[in-house]
Amino acid sequence: MVNKRIYEDLTKEYKTSGYYSELIFLDRQEYADFLELGGNIFVFLGRSGAGKTTLANILTRKKGLSFLPRITTRPKRKDEQETEYLFKDISLLEEKELFSLKKYSGNYYALDRNTLIASLQSDEGKILIAGTYEGFLLKDIFPRISLVYIDSDENMARFSVKGRNDAVQYEMRHYLQGLDELSRNFSDYIVFNERDKLDQTLRVLESIVYSKKS
Repeated sequence: MVNKRIYEDLTKEYKTSGYYSELIFLDRQEYADFLELGGNIFVFLGRSGAGKTTLANILTRKKGLSFLPRITTRPKRKDEQETEYLFKDISLLEEKELFSLKKYSGNYYALDRNTLIASLQSDEGKILIAGTYEGFLLKDIFPRISLVYIDSDENMARFSVKGRNDAVQYEMRHYLQGLDELSRNFSDYIVFNERDKLDQTLRVLESIVYSKKS
């Protein structure tokens, strides 16, 4: 497990790059009553284009699984629903009690404290698609939460992000590759998602989710 000091050292250069910054520092005592919970929460990590959202959307159509959504101020993409994200403007974001808050490529991403606590107390399986920052914080405080790194080959990731209107283009992702590698190293599970083998990947993920929940 990566501890806070190692994490701070490894992420220093990415924070100073200007693309990424963390804006909340937690008081662990606020969550003292919930430390033994989290066995029902699965955090999907991985590079852009690895297929996290596609996989999570399919899984959450199944009984007993739903999203633990993040709040974001970024624009909604075409045909994107409020499942993985809740789209808010910055004024509404400031009214929330937040577990985490980061700024990435000019947009804010947050996890609502009350939504998180309700998810921890739920019997339903929850999938959260997150960055290294949220994943690390959650695992550090709630060790029963599972971090699932969705890996993929370079060609698939490049194909998957083609056409996105993100402010940070694919070619600029090298600033954050170290964070992706860090999240891979401290994840509980690594699942490789190959193009044209979606069913195989889903079977592996289902075996993780349902065996852990049971």
